[in-house]
Amino acid sequence: MKNFFNLLKTKIQNPTKKITFAYLTAFSQYGGIEKFNKALIYTIDSLYKHAQIVSLYDKNYENKYLKNSSFKGFNGSKIRFVLNIIRLAFFTDILIIGHINISIITFIVKLLKPSVKIITIAHGIEVWNRLNYIKTKALIKSDIVLTVSSHTKNKIMELHKLDENKIKIFHNTLDPFFQFVEDFDKPSEILNRYNLNIENKIILSVNRMSANEAYKGYDKIIEIMPKLSKIYPNIVYLIVGKYDKIEKQRLDNIIKQNNINNNIIFTGFIPENELEKHYLLADLFVMPSINEGFGIVFIEAMACGIPVIAGNVDGSKDALCNGKLGTLVNPHNKDEIFNAIKSIIYSKEQSNIVYKKQLQKNVINTFGIKKFMANFNNIINNL
Repeated sequence: MKNFFNLLKTKIQNPTKKITFAYLTAFSQYGGIEKFNKALIYTIDSLYKHAQIVSLYDKNYENKYLKNSSFKGFNGSKIRFVLNIIRLAFFTDILIIGHINISIITFIVKLLKPSVKIITIAHGIEVWNRLNYIKTKALIKSDIVLTVSSHTKNKIMELHKLDENKIKIFHNTLDPFFQFVEDFDKPSEILNRYNLNIENKIILSVNRMSANEAYKGYDKIIEIMPKLSKIYPNIVYLIVGKYDKIEKQRLDNIIKQNNINNNIIFTGFIPENELEKHYLLADLFVMPSINEGFGIVFIEAMACGIPVIAGNVDGSKDALCNGKLGTLVNPHNKDEIFNAIKSIIYSKEQSNIVYKKQLQKNVINTFGIKKFMANFNNIINNL
């Protein structure tokens, strides 16, 4: 790995090339975009001598991701954030805009210093609908728009009429410090925490549960649990993630109506350092989403050797390499989801260590940090 980093530095590190990355959050909140931002910060910091990392909402950062670059966090002060980016633009060759919601910066910087190359990152649903004038113009004025999936690229072309050559697919990655296991054993301390044992068949989802974002498909899985529990009485659906009161009440009503209280476990929020242990707990990871920009949780689960089922109508297709790494289903079809779950639980092949090791290897080769850095290298070199 050291040789790989040295090779990248030789190719890309240029004392005259200055990069600024402006983004919303990476260290003060949790989610897929935050994980992407951490990986990008780590990549920029590893490859450039003159990088500026600027956050609208972060106040501090984690040292392991950022050792060499200059960091400035504005803790929600929007005016100071924008003014600072404008100032930095006069000393910047490449400005990376981490979210369309701060794209007014693109508008201003291109007006004041047209020579600055601007890269805008599009993660998913935030660009899947009609945008206001400033956001639309910001996409048009960007030199490159990076999308984390082909689904988002197609949406941008369809809705915002951008030139296809301007849009580059830049997939998400695993965290640079993701701990890859070798034995794939279910952690006994986590089993004990939820009063489970190795005889339980465990289905896992990792997602927020919000009344405003009920598109992850966890309710569909809850609804088919009565059928699954008849075949596998010891089956458990473990749902990891925060939930709001309204959504939790809705889900509790579904559980009560179907008399499956013993088959559903809500863990609530789980810290990052425990997430990999929860993946290892699972026999199967399922999230039949309909509005996923990419789904880092899919590649995290597969990196732990866990077979994955995802929806086939959104960015999840990219995370599963169009079905090469996992199983894609119609997320609106509960029978299809049920049959896919039943098939994988029944399969002995997908539960053995040979399968798990190969799945882990395939995911690392496709979405590991080395691939992410190499892709970023190519994008910058071709800008």
